[in-house]
Amino acid sequence: MMIKRIVIGALVLAGVLVVVLAMHIYMVTASEGQKGPVFAMGKFIFEQELDAEAQAAFSSVFKKQEGIKDVRINRDAGFFICLYDQKKWSTEAIIQSVQEHFQVSAYRYHPSTEELASSCPAFSKDSFIYRLGGFFENLFAKR
Repeated sequence: MMIKRIVIGALVLAGVLVVVLAMHIYMVTASEGQKGPVFAMGKFIFEQELDAEAQAAFSSVFKKQEGIKDVRINRDAGFFICLYDQKKWSTEAIIQSVQEHFQVSAYRYHPSTEELASSCPAFSKDSFIYRLGGFFENLFAKR
């Protein structure tokens, strides 16, 4: 009797998770017009080394800008990640702002074709989750 309850509970939970995944994919792929901000995340590589003083001021300067939600800097690796509203900022505007505020050149990182082909690094292409997500994405994709 107890095993039957556990099996039924596990099946119900799995069903709920599949429904939530399907709803999430549908909501993400829906073609409704964006009314609010459209956030993008970009990785920008510094062409010169950023000094410690500039690094300390970097995040605070950018976070004060309207349309910039978050900035994370990795001085040792020589890059920063920026979460910005695409309606207010462009890649070129961010690069220009870095040049104006810190006199350091930067460029937007673009992944290679091999990196793009590897798809999501969190899931193996052979995993059940990846195939299930692909099924729902194809189901709801607008053609």
